[in-house]
Amino acid sequence: MKLYQQFSLLVIIVVLFSAALSCNPGSKPEEASSRPGTLPADWDEDLNSGEFSGHECGPVHGKCPHEQCCSLRNECGNSTSHCNLSLGCKKKWGICH
Repeated sequence: MKLYQQFSLLVIIVVLFSAALSCNPGSKPEEASSRPGTLPADWDEDLNSGEFSGHECGPVHGKCPHEQCCSLRNECGNSTSHCNLSLGCKKKWGICH
């Protein structure tokens, strides 16, 4: 085998190996697309400020009651952290702003 053929084969192997390593079989496409890229440092302060209603939401628990928002943490409430789409509010399980 000529040198350029060996090099081409090596490049193909490296690309395939890299692609195999980057796959995450445990991740679901809808979960990945609903995650925000970055969160502010204080994004969870509202969740711990007493505005959490005690109800949970999401695929396991269903929709939030009383027109509440469903947060990134699957908790119902009316704070910015619960209701802001850019902070992970889930429209399928509650209202979002």
